[in-house]
Amino acid sequence: MDFNKMPLLKVLGLAGNNLSGSIPNSLWALENLYSLDLARNQLSGTLPSLSPTSRMDGNKMPPLIRLYLWGNNLSGSIPNSLCAMENLTHLDLSKNQLSGRLPSCLKKLKALEMILLGDNRLRGQITNSFCHFKQLAVLNLHKNGFDKVLPQCLSNLTELVLLDLSDNDFIGGIPPFGRRFHSLAIIDLENNCLTGGIPTQLCQLDSLRFLSLARNNISGSIPLCFNGLLSMVENRVPTDSLWSYPTIIYVMVHAKRTTRLYDKTLHFFHSIDLSANNLNGEIPNELTRLVQLQNLNLSQNNLSGEIPTNIGNLKKLESLDLSNNKISGKIPPSISSVDSLSCLNLSFNNLSGLIPLSSHLRTVDDESVYRGNDGLCGAPLSKVCRGDEQHPNIDGQDGDFQNRGEPNEGNLDILCGPGTGIRNWILGILWCIAFQADLEDILLSSNR
Repeated sequence: MDFNKMPLLKVLGLAGNNLSGSIPNSLWALENLYSLDLARNQLSGTLPSLSPTSRMDGNKMPPLIRLYLWGNNLSGSIPNSLCAMENLTHLDLSKNQLSGRLPSCLKKLKALEMILLGDNRLRGQITNSFCHFKQLAVLNLHKNGFDKVLPQCLSNLTELVLLDLSDNDFIGGIPPFGRRFHSLAIIDLENNCLTGGIPTQLCQLDSLRFLSLARNNISGSIPLCFNGLLSMVENRVPTDSLWSYPTIIYVMVHAKRTTRLYDKTLHFFHSIDLSANNLNGEIPNELTRLVQLQNLNLSQNNLSGEIPTNIGNLKKLESLDLSNNKISGKIPPSISSVDSLSCLNLSFNNLSGLIPLSSHLRTVDDESVYRGNDGLCGAPLSKVCRGDEQHPNIDGQDGDFQNRGEPNEGNLDILCGPGTGIRNWILGILWCIAFQADLEDILLSSNR
């Protein structure tokens, strides 16, 4: 295709057309082109490395505003010539095979609102040049080889909606994103080498609905102020227009023992994943106020204490993983009231007592859910509970009252005390005989 014959072309969208080969240099000769979408093709080769004077007329590169090349097989480095496109607001080069370091001249692209470079082979340090993007709403560098310390000036990018730096080699602490970030909804920093504690400033993020710090070296306790994450307390629907771009606003979610992409439904999803760190202390009761949560993963830490008794307040919870910690005490009966809970993992802790029974938890019949808790007993484990154990029911009441306060065969001895079960059985028979005699007298009286 000869683009030299289309000098007035402004918008070119050829996404998902199985195009192959390299990007023709003639594309960059279109001085009116402001939107180029060649995503989801099979384009290969390198990005054109053109200088502003490489064209015959010597003019600058096309005034591109949106450049979408994601989902191809492009290789090589990001050329410096890209920095000449000073009008760019949307830059998506993700899901290619780009390598090398980012050009330092990127700071010239001060109009950028979205940078998506995820799923490539890029490496090196994220320098302070990123801090010049004052309008930046989306920064996605997922699954590359970036390293070194995150620049603290990232906390100046107050227009951020999505920050995905997962699956890299970043070190150092988490930048203190705080109250000024009115729209920050997604933070994914998982699978890095981050250290230090969880900044309490995160509790001030009113719009935060997805937080993953999993698989790092983060230490300390879980902040008590997490109930300040108001989007997880109240049912707030995001209004930012960015949410209408599912190819831009997306994240990989590890939940329900699987990994899948959330995009179109992400604005309905609420999740906290702090797994595989060095967190200690107790699970804050404040977490149970995050009633919009659908996924909570605190596994593979050093958490101790007991499971909050009102964990059942999280009625929308679909996946709960507290495995591989040092949590003790009994499993709260209120957990049985979470009807949406389809994936539960409490294995390898120090839990004890009878596993709660309910119409829902009976469906969680895999003993691996409770494995590694020597003190637990009852179905689905093969370990039988002692006679003094009681069955909690769905409301957290003792099982003795599941039959409206009347004793049943399993708890008669418990109600009456040791050695008195037979005596009460005999008394019950005598009571029935007396009741039948009274009934006969009543019937005789009515026939007179």
